[in-house]
Amino acid sequence: MKAIKENKYSIFLIIGVLLLVSILPLLVNLPFVLHVLISTLMYIGFALSYDIVTGQIGAVSLAHASFFGLGAYVTALIGKAIGAPFWLNIIIATILSIGLAIVMSLPAFRLSDLSFSFATLGLALTVQLVVKNWVKITRGPMCIHNVSNSSLWFNGILEISRTNLIAYFYLFLMVDIVIIILYRLISTGRLGRTLTAVRNDEVLASSVGINIQRYKRLTFFISAGIAGAIGSLWAPYISVVCPDYLSMDYTLNLLAIVFIGGSGSLLGVVGGSILLTVWPELLRVTPAFRLIIYGLFLLIFVTSIPNGVKGIISNVNKRLKIN
Repeated sequence: MKAIKENKYSIFLIIGVLLLVSILPLLVNLPFVLHVLISTLMYIGFALSYDIVTGQIGAVSLAHASFFGLGAYVTALIGKAIGAPFWLNIIIATILSIGLAIVMSLPAFRLSDLSFSFATLGLALTVQLVVKNWVKITRGPMCIHNVSNSSLWFNGILEISRTNLIAYFYLFLMVDIVIIILYRLISTGRLGRTLTAVRNDEVLASSVGINIQRYKRLTFFISAGIAGAIGSLWAPYISVVCPDYLSMDYTLNLLAIVFIGGSGSLLGVVGGSILLTVWPELLRVTPAFRLIIYGLFLLIFVTSIPNGVKGIISNVNKRLKIN
């Protein structure tokens, strides 16, 4: 039996599974189930955007939630001002998120890996502080409520109501497929080999003529742009935008997903996103013990499967090759 070759077939496997999942809303039209599915799709795209930096060049950014939050705020503010369609919101949110990434990258990528993480943490906390205190624009801790619904044209023409969960499900599904294809293009081919060289040995990569700073910044900008686009889609669905969207909670969730799933692995990150989104939702039936059970689950998973979902895939490959 042939083993699963992630580098070659993972994108087809994942897209195939997503297409199979696409029929679920037609079979199980329950608000809770649809919300869990939409949240899972959101985190798949969000985590893949994060792994473009963490997995491809090995830089642990702690500012990723800033781009997600910026995208959400941009959409909320534009929606109240001109009622722009979702595709225009995504374009503006992506551009501004890349702009913020450019500003962050100027000092951050001149530092060592550890210093880079602390620098992005400081910049992320600064951005969140600005959002909290710029009450005239962002409403600060009071949040922006009643964010305009997504629509295909201006002023609510062809509007997607937030009560239409099935429409939002398919919207996030289509965006995820685009992100998966983009992730695949970035992680393979000449660009993928270059990023692998940068991640494994910067000195050696530099000695063969690779511009380390250029490729680090490129992946950081792409990652930030995708995160901003995801935040732009999330704001109309969730209807309210708060400074918490820029908090470390979101970044820590991404770190957990990448760690559990396996950094640099498409199948691993998608698997980790599903696992760490669906499992906490299932634990809502036991609110008193939810955090305890969740913590024990993470502890047992990490100690028993240190390489995460990527390690499971590797073990399956070995067994299939033996057979």
